[in-house]
Amino acid sequence: MNDLEMARRFYCDVLGAGFLMRTDNEFFKKVGRPPMAPDAQSVFHISLVFGGATRVDLFQQTFGQATPAQPHPHYAFRILPRDLPKWKVRLEAEGVPTEGPFQLGPPGQASLYFNDPFGNHLELACMGYLEKIPVQTPDFSRIVWPEYSKGNRS
Repeated sequence: MNDLEMARRFYCDVLGAGFLMRTDNEFFKKVGRPPMAPDAQSVFHISLVFGGATRVDLFQQTFGQATPAQPHPHYAFRILPRDLPKWKVRLEAEGVPTEGPFQLGPPGQASLYFNDPFGNHLELACMGYLEKIPVQTPDFSRIVWPEYSKGNRS
């Protein structure tokens, strides 16, 4: 991802993560480290917290995302079964293409797939889902953001 502010807005405002900190040249100055080149790969990042415990660091880089149709790597977040339909509505209201929910595991398992604005594949997964849903794998080409499909990953 090459736009940390866009990443912060998506992960905090859309997915509900808590913002912990930003590591950039201002941060380096405060802690006595020398500055890095603005286009440094995998140095500048934001740190987020999910559920009060899980920390995720998102690094500025121009490489590393899966191709639109490539299913892995992707990152899954466990949610409550009752929240899966709410998440689908919330994501789609924000203009985020989704795929699912689908059952890929045992009965009661459900997954909803989507991408962040940079093409990183994400999954919301739960057990104990009572609604009847298709048993099938997602079509990752259906969750590509229009901007990403044009080659713009920011």
